[in-house]
Amino acid sequence: MPSIVWWGTVVGIFVVVLGALRWLDHKDPEALQVKRLSGFDAIILAAPMLFVGVAPSLIYHSDEGVVTANFHRLYHDVWLAKWGYGATWMGQPMVKNPLDMFVFQEVVTETVPDVIIETGTWKGGATLYFANLFDLLGTDGRVITVDITRQEISEHPRIEYIVGSSTDPEIVRHIRKSIAPSEKVMITLDSSHATDHVLDELAAYADLVTPDNYLVVEDTHLSGHPVEFDEGDPWSAVEEFLSCDKRFERDRSRERHGMTFNPGGWLRRKVGP
Repeated sequence: MPSIVWWGTVVGIFVVVLGALRWLDHKDPEALQVKRLSGFDAIILAAPMLFVGVAPSLIYHSDEGVVTANFHRLYHDVWLAKWGYGATWMGQPMVKNPLDMFVFQEVVTETVPDVIIETGTWKGGATLYFANLFDLLGTDGRVITVDITRQEISEHPRIEYIVGSSTDPEIVRHIRKSIAPSEKVMITLDSSHATDHVLDELAAYADLVTPDNYLVVEDTHLSGHPVEFDEGDPWSAVEEFLSCDKRFERDRSRERHGMTFNPGGWLRRKVGP
């Protein structure tokens, strides 16, 4: 329950109890002259009731998980919308959590993939970010990004833009052919969040992820994890995928900054069978 509603309920109950105690009187008609409870007496009697109601709330709202979830919902539902749904990288917009972008930098630096495949380009902020990480690392890394539309986005020699559905068999074949057997591959899925679509992407691309590299399913925080936002359910897709494909495991260390838009979605391919 949202805290403002909870506190409103507690205060409302306190006011009702206080009013009832303040005007309490004997029902015996012969005792009508008996003095009603004073306001001070009513407060003394009602205060313990308020404490009993408030104490569980104080305990509940001090829990780390609750605090993090509330902050997460506030960030996503209020602040993100207020400031135009996203941050920018070198002037290019992206709907990302800055904490996640820091984690992506850690992942790329540690694993040094040769190719990053991104589904869901939008305005190219994250795409350019990945390309610039390769610039900083001084490698030959490149980015292949797929979206159903092409917007005004930055050109970069490391980036290949593909227009179309990420699950189109022709596009999948093109991407597979463009990757050499010796190249290390990382994938991030951020196109349609419909469960079936995410499962189709996982079926199409999971094989390309090389051992000890990452397959990131983004926006698993939707559908109550913890954001209530009706835009698909990647979380359920990940659950189903992991129940069948034992080559991957969740890397919870990538969630150590507290808030991630991809809870349970940072998947590392195991080394070995």
